[in-house]
Amino acid sequence: TRGPAPAPVDAFEQLKRLGRGVNFGNALAAPKEGEGGMTLEEGFFELVKTGSFNTIRLPARWSAHALTEAPYTIDEAFFERVDWAIDNATRRGLNIVVNMHHYEELMTAPDGNRDRFVAIWRQIGERYQDRPSSVLFELCNEPNGIATGKWTELFPAALAAVRETNPTRTVVIGGVDWNSIKGLE
Repeated sequence: TRGPAPAPVDAFEQLKRLGRGVNFGNALAAPKEGEGGMTLEEGFFELVKTGSFNTIRLPARWSAHALTEAPYTIDEAFFERVDWAIDNATRRGLNIVVNMHHYEELMTAPDGNRDRFVAIWRQIGERYQDRPSSVLFELCNEPNGIATGKWTELFPAALAAVRETNPTRTVVIGGVDWNSIKGLE
């Protein structure tokens, strides 16, 4: 059974709560953990906490762990690894931003990957719908090589999929051109 939805969080309060952060790049963002030169360890989460940081950004290469044909099912072992990271962060009172990283196929062929992108986010949303508001989602790391018009079609569809199960979850959405200021237009 599903628990109650987390209460809405004021965006400015959420930003203040995020505070200082650390990026856990090159671990789950690699096609296979360890190939980027880093494997997550429980001690990393403790270092973040004792270092007076508030937030971890967890780049994850979901596209390397989801089927390429409908229903685009995400590999359970990968989900369990992300669960482990979220558990380690939340147990220590840390925020964690679950990010979609290196979805290169989406950047080069957005029309052909739209359904997969949305389906992956629907699964992520369903999986983490009962997690606290300290778990945030970032729809796509630094969209690049994709036209603004295509991105402004894609992200609302993914956001709608997330909102089906996470109506109040904080979601980070960047603009095209590597999250540039111009891309926010």
